Amino acid sequence: MALFRSLTGKFLFISLLISVTIIIFINQSFVLTHHIRGEATRINLTGELRFRAFETAWLAHKIIETEEAIKRDSYSIELKHEIDTCDGIMKDLMQGNKELNIEPLEYEEPLNIIRDVIAEWNNHLKPALLKVVEETGDNNRINMEIFDSRIHEYVYKIDRFAGLLEKDYIRELKEYDLFRFYMIGVFILISIFVVFFLRSDIVSPIRRLTDGVKEIGKGNLDVRIEPKGKDEIATLANSFNNTADTLRELLISLRRSEERLKKAQHIAKLGSWDWDIEKNELYWSDEIYNIFGIEQGKSLKYESFLEFVHPDDRKRLRRLLKMPFTGEGLIA
Repeated sequence: MALFRSLTGKFLFISLLISVTIIIFINQSFVLTHHIRGEATRINLTGELRFRAFETAWLAHKIIETEEAIKRDSYSIELKHEIDTCDGIMKDLMQGNKELNIEPLEYEEPLNIIRDVIAEWNNHLKPALLKVVEETGDNNRINMEIFDSRIHEYVYKIDRFAGLLEKDYIRELKEYDLFRFYMIGVFILISIFVVFFLRSDIVSPIRRLTDGVKEIGKGNLDVRIEPKGKDEIATLANSFNNTADTLRELLISLRRSEERLKKAQHIAKLGSWDWDIEKNELYWSDEIYNIFGIEQGKSLKYESFLEFVHPDDRKRLRRLLKMPFTGEGLIA
């Protein structure tokens, strides 16, 4: 793929991989946290429904026992409010409530139980309570007997429903912990991949280039770097190889020129020399050594050269050599 032919593309891919992983982790964490918060609210509503079952029973008994009309009406209004509240809670428990972050119930076992709870409420308990509000006398006591005979089974089902919700809640918490564990594993794998990529595609090639440059510095112009891939570092390796080839060709050409110069000087019995005044060192060609009959490569200084000059000419030679530095004119 063209994307992986450049370091920019490779870094872009790694950045995209890390970004996608982080986005998935944040999104799933948000979704799971949001869901778990909603389930916690559902469990709290279940506890509230259980409490209101006993609250409605208490209000119904108060209505029957109270003879004062004003208080009886007050209890009746409060009981109707409790009935409406229970209806709303049951609806939220089963169908969900977006404002409370509660999703519609999907688990089969708790769904069947809440259906039984709602059926018990709508078919028996709620009608009995409404009759208590609307009727008076002995009929109310009969209605309460019906209510009291079924309330315990009703509350038992609510408790069972709450237990299943709690069980599912704990299970989802464990799944969330497992998800985070898996994401840590994914991050570790990505980190290993990034380290391997940096070592294989960047650090190692650069190290080979560095070693190649050191070899060039030592005079080994035969060193070559094998390009890996088609990215910028591979291009740099190719440029290094081309440069090494050019230097090698120049060096060969220079050595040939030196050999031709040596042969020409040998035939003509001529030589070339150079004098480093600051270091007081003389550099002679091979033929100069031959002319003076000195061992090849022997270190020479200015004083060494004067030994080959006739004693009568040494003083004049010294004066001539000093003229460029003193500014004096040439005197024959």
